[in-house]
Amino acid sequence: VYGGKAGEDAYSYNERADETGRKEMGLDFEHTLNMATCNKSRSLYLPKVNQTVALPYSTSHLRYYDDMPMTVFPVYFKTGVSVEAEQVLTSTFYNLSQHYNKVQLVDIMLNFVQTAFSYKIDEEQFGREKYFFPEEVIGYPYSDCEDRSALFAWMVRRFAGCEVIGVLYPDHLATGVYFGEGIYLPGKSVYHNGKQYMICDPTYPNAPIGTVMPKFIYAKYEIVDVR
Repeated sequence: VYGGKAGEDAYSYNERADETGRKEMGLDFEHTLNMATCNKSRSLYLPKVNQTVALPYSTSHLRYYDDMPMTVFPVYFKTGVSVEAEQVLTSTFYNLSQHYNKVQLVDIMLNFVQTAFSYKIDEEQFGREKYFFPEEVIGYPYSDCEDRSALFAWMVRRFAGCEVIGVLYPDHLATGVYFGEGIYLPGKSVYHNGKQYMICDPTYPNAPIGTVMPKFIYAKYEIVDVR
């Protein structure tokens, strides 16, 4: 593999292996996958602006992602969609940015991700845990909290220019968005590195910025740093 010499050691893993002897490997994507032309498209509705977008995706990309081992949340948050889908979203949100401010734009994105996709946990859809890259959210019929948080985080970073973190509750993942100095909004927020991040939950249908699912209002959480 990769030009290795005959007899050279190969490193592998399995689900039951312990940490001893493992080598760390990077799964970050510096560039969006562009292995094949998009051959499918999905029409999705943005309720806040009464607009429909047709987002292309590549089944070749989905097969590639399906073979990747699961990794840490920041990798999913930073990976984009197909080049063609990004072009559609860039045009859509550029046009919207001419009429809406940054907070309103993020609210449109949040409501879009909350309502455009049907929910199902991974065990029901795949029979196993599987974290989605953003393009997979477009390509598969169902998604859950980790998947939607990844897509939303990427969109906010890419099209609103806001910093995003993950907010990990017991068995649930939401996000926090930093809108910048001098922007104060009502609702629930968390602080990270001296900055106030407003809670945005892409899995809580129609919940506005600053809203936490009732069962997690007093729950402990961990911050997922995304750099």
